[in-house]
Amino acid sequence: MANEDMETSTPQTVVLRKNDNIQEQQQEETVSNQEITLYEKRLRRFCCLCCFQCDLFWKENEQKEETKQAISHFSSLIVGNGFQDLLPDDWILGVKVYKRIQGSSHRQTQPSEPIQNKPLETLEQAKRFMQHAEAVFGPLLFAIEKPSQAILGITPQLVIFLRTGVHSKDIVAHKFKADTYFPAYYICYDHLTLSIVVAVRGTLSIADALTDLDGLNEPLKITFAQNTIHGFVHNGMLRAAQRLTQTMEPILRNACESYPSYRLIVTGHSLGAGCAMVLSILLRERNICDNLQCYAFGPPPVLSDTLAEACHSFVISFVHNNDIVPRLSIPALRRFFRACQIAKRYNSFQRLALWLGWTNWIHLDVSTLEHSSDETYESQRLFVGGTIYHLQKIRTTNRYFQCHHNRPIYSMSTIMKQQLREIIGLKGMLVDHLPENYAKAIKTVIQSIDDP
Repeated sequence: MANEDMETSTPQTVVLRKNDNIQEQQQEETVSNQEITLYEKRLRRFCCLCCFQCDLFWKENEQKEETKQAISHFSSLIVGNGFQDLLPDDWILGVKVYKRIQGSSHRQTQPSEPIQNKPLETLEQAKRFMQHAEAVFGPLLFAIEKPSQAILGITPQLVIFLRTGVHSKDIVAHKFKADTYFPAYYICYDHLTLSIVVAVRGTLSIADALTDLDGLNEPLKITFAQNTIHGFVHNGMLRAAQRLTQTMEPILRNACESYPSYRLIVTGHSLGAGCAMVLSILLRERNICDNLQCYAFGPPPVLSDTLAEACHSFVISFVHNNDIVPRLSIPALRRFFRACQIAKRYNSFQRLALWLGWTNWIHLDVSTLEHSSDETYESQRLFVGGTIYHLQKIRTTNRYFQCHHNRPIYSMSTIMKQQLREIIGLKGMLVDHLPENYAKAIKTVIQSIDDP
């Protein structure tokens, strides 16, 4: 009888345990959803403050939903990795902790050998199309460089002419106000280079930033020359590129028919570079133009390994010095945020020491930044695509006398996409991303060839 009672009670115990596990999972999901919702509210309030508007004043329902989706996707990334409690001062101190751990671990990939015979023609083309990547930013960026002319109220078309020499009659189409998943751009005829140029603007508004932040991986299947390639793409930039393709395809077909000898150039900086990279893949799959090429300046990692290799023949990417953006993959960000969590756990005296720059007392191994779940994220890592040129700045011998021989010197090397796996916690990682510094670096490399 005792055995029979045990046999009958055992299934009931199993069922109770299963119910308990289900209830625990449901509770965890509820807590996680609540945290995501709370983080979404914080981001929406921040966006409202930055844009001086709120949900009540968003006129287009479709755009309102897309903005909510971008905020929701970014919130799930942050909360899903447990980084929702980090504050801005934790990020600042996290940079110092990260630099200290990084400096002691020597984890950085060794740079490639500089190119002896630099591709002058490619650099000349890059210099020209970098002008388009700058011009698409419009009056705001131009006013920063030349404040005296900001009072005149120059138009975007005038900025394009002043920067590139392209007349307004040669601008085929344009959109100078960005929306979430729909960046600003223009299409023009560049008769100087015999090209049809598509210039996509980089990050300059909250809508652009939301497109950047939607870093979920989205599957993509493309077909080149009857070869089907499967991969993943940055969701925000894939949606932006699809929207651009839908808008531009008939315009570009007419433009290519009007000038059949012209090539099609897609270019951009930062967000514009990432969108240009994905856009060039979609346009090439649709056979819009036989001669298509993409020039990407400071692009973020947006393509999986297979797709990054597939566009090697028609995408040229430039990385300036220690620019942080081409290194901002999800695995790299997870390592950085863990350094921020380490800084958050320090007491007041330790945090004060970090603010003052005293980091010698930090004795942490690089394994501190690693986690058991890293392998899953590594398998889904995104990369910068195409042929990648790294413009590395070399210090001048005499920094006190400004003369012709003391101008900045750059070494140019071809690097592999894997060499951009880690964030380099060095000075200049933000300043190096500015479009004007990309233009100056390319110009300096060309001058070093002409006048060694």
